[in-house]
Amino acid sequence: QQTEVWYEVFDTVEVEPPPRLTCVLVTLTETAKNNLTYALGRGVLGEPRGRLLKLAEESGLRPPPSPSMAPPPFNREEADDVGGVPPLRMGGPPVDNMAIDEEGSVTLVRLVGYSVVIGIVLSYLCFASIKITIMVFIVGGSAAMLSMAMVWWTHGRVDAVLMSMPSLVYVLGLSGAIHVINYYRDEVRARGRYGAAGRALRHAFLPCSLASVTTAIGLISLFTSNLAPISNFGLYSAIGVIMTLAVLFSYLPAALQTFTPKFNTDKDTKSVERPEESRLSEWWASMGRWITGHHVLVSSTCLLVLLVASLGLLNIKTSVQLLKLFDPESRIIDDYAWLEANFGKLVPMELIVRIPPSMQAESDEAESDPESHPLEMLERVEAVSRIRTAVRRTLGESGRQIVGQEMSADTFLPPLPAPTNNYSPVRAKYNRELIDAGDTLRDNDYLRIEESGTYANSELWRISLRVAALSDVDYGQFIGPLRESVEPVLRAYETRDELLDRLIDKDSGKLPPKTRVLVVGSLR
Repeated sequence: QQTEVWYEVFDTVEVEPPPRLTCVLVTLTETAKNNLTYALGRGVLGEPRGRLLKLAEESGLRPPPSPSMAPPPFNREEADDVGGVPPLRMGGPPVDNMAIDEEGSVTLVRLVGYSVVIGIVLSYLCFASIKITIMVFIVGGSAAMLSMAMVWWTHGRVDAVLMSMPSLVYVLGLSGAIHVINYYRDEVRARGRYGAAGRALRHAFLPCSLASVTTAIGLISLFTSNLAPISNFGLYSAIGVIMTLAVLFSYLPAALQTFTPKFNTDKDTKSVERPEESRLSEWWASMGRWITGHHVLVSSTCLLVLLVASLGLLNIKTSVQLLKLFDPESRIIDDYAWLEANFGKLVPMELIVRIPPSMQAESDEAESDPESHPLEMLERVEAVSRIRTAVRRTLGESGRQIVGQEMSADTFLPPLPAPTNNYSPVRAKYNRELIDAGDTLRDNDYLRIEESGTYANSELWRISLRVAALSDVDYGQFIGPLRESVEPVLRAYETRDELLDRLIDKDSGKLPPKTRVLVVGSLR
């Protein structure tokens, strides 16, 4: 109807209508769901491009290019429309999952690149020694690689949150290595290079162990989270921190002993003069003296800044929307915006209507309960249809415009026959056809039978709704309007049961002859 109205508008104003758009709805097999890279992948880190992208390219569409591994601002995306070739735009939960995995891989490469470069540069600036810089890098790099290896050894899975773990363990490894090397330098200055590595290890063992253990305890506390990505991050990060300690106490002292670095503070002469410190060390020493000399001012300022900054906690808002994790300029956000502007809302939301066996006219439980007023198959389909219609009128385009197109089992059925006041052969024939097609109904993913639990053998009728992917819909608060739209239909069926309880003769179990019920209301 909307299409016809638009064409009438174009004809009235004598404007050429725009070209019509279409889309392809693709359902993935279980094999494709378990191997999304081969179905939807963009070829990240040498992986093959997905089959759907290859088919789109063969069909004259331009699939999305492989994402750039360069860090911002050098990661410029290619233009969507190149040479007049229309781009391929995709949306849906599998596309979201694939995008999360690919962005996680890209982020890992960028984080590793940044961490390696910054770590090496700072280490060299602090120690001015290539040997020490290499030792520090090996400690951090080995710890990061071992932490990721533990995921494979324990048959874990790498997700988007766990992608940030190697950088965390790498930085902690650098920190521990720098502490040990500073102890080593102090020992060289005080007692010479001979045996300095062992003495530095004895000095560093307790403080480094306490620091690593307390950090691991803080990380392992995340393991109690009910969210698997956060739980895995806490577990493997804690393991990585402890493994960092092992590398720190085994490799680093041996490297310092074997490849002895030279400091300008080496005790090679008999001079009792204080060795000259580097400019960086002198700057930190002067900074420390100033802080200790103005400790009241520094403490008060820090507490004031902490108090002011903590006010920001009141404005923290959590979100469970997957697309909020992406950058607003990312490809998937652009695709969703285009698809929703041209086709409709995309994010699925499911509403389940449970009908117990006592309300199913064909079930043995309904026949054995004389006080129940079960519904025939056609009446149950009508109930689901009425709930779907109520949701559309209340929350759809004609209502609050929260949900888009909705679907249920009756969407795929022929038009339902109109209700009647007495026996109708049309309705009886339709009901028999529905009963005969029960297996077909259950195969279309909109009807299932609950197999176990308190509500075993209940029918589960699915009503699939669509909400906007880029909207700020609070799904927790959305339950309220959804319940308000469904409640009148449920109350109407409860009223039906109450009326039948009062009208049906208790002895015969049937309505008395010539029973009439006056219903006052709208046809809607």
